[in-house]
Amino acid sequence: MIITEKDKLKKLKIIAPIIRVSNVDLFKRVVEEYPEREALPPFDDIAGIKIENGLNISFEDLTLFADSKTEDELITSTAKVYLKLTDKKKIDNLPMLKFLRLMEYAKDITIYANKLFSTMKREYTKEEKEAGIENIKSDDFDLIDAFCKRNGIQNRDDGYKEHWIVIYRCLKRDFDMAEFNRRYAEVIEHKYKKK
Repeated sequence: MIITEKDKLKKLKIIAPIIRVSNVDLFKRVVEEYPEREALPPFDDIAGIKIENGLNISFEDLTLFADSKTEDELITSTAKVYLKLTDKKKIDNLPMLKFLRLMEYAKDITIYANKLFSTMKREYTKEEKEAGIENIKSDDFDLIDAFCKRNGIQNRDDGYKEHWIVIYRCLKRDFDMAEFNRRYAEVIEHKYKKK
C-alpha cells in the first residue's frame, strides 16, 4: 500500500510529540559540539540511504529549510538535502520514525543558524533612525552579496553553494571589526572633546 502525503502528514503529527521528547537535547548538542567538531545527524543512514552532510550544509540548503512553511515542504527539503531524494514515492516509503527525527534535526540546524546570523545586528544611532535606516530591509541575497564581494566571487550562485557556517564566520568577522572601528572612533572622539 502506498502512503499518500496526506496520510504521512497525519502520522507525522501523531508521532511528532514522541520524537520531540526522545530527542529533546539535540539542539543543545548541536550548539555545544559545533564548531569544535561537526555536529552529526542522529544516525548514519535511513533505509540504507547514507545521510549526507550534517551541520555543514550549503547556504542554499539552509534556505530550503528556512523557506519551508509547511510540514510537506520540510519533508521534501529534508529528503532532498540529506538523502538526495526527490521522488515522492521513495520518500513515502522511508521509515517514518527515523525520517521524522531527521526532520527535527534539520529544523534544529535552521534555528541554530538563524540565531547565529541574528547576532550581527547593531543598535542604530538616533540620527541613523531619523534618516530611515530601519526601513532598509535585508534578506538572503544581501548576505550572499556581501560574502561574494568580500571574497571576490563573481557568480552569486557559487556563494549560495558555500557552507553556511563559512559565510557566517566571514560576515561575523567583518561585523565585529566594523563594530570595533565604530567604538574606537567614538572613544577617540570623546577623548579629543575632553581636551
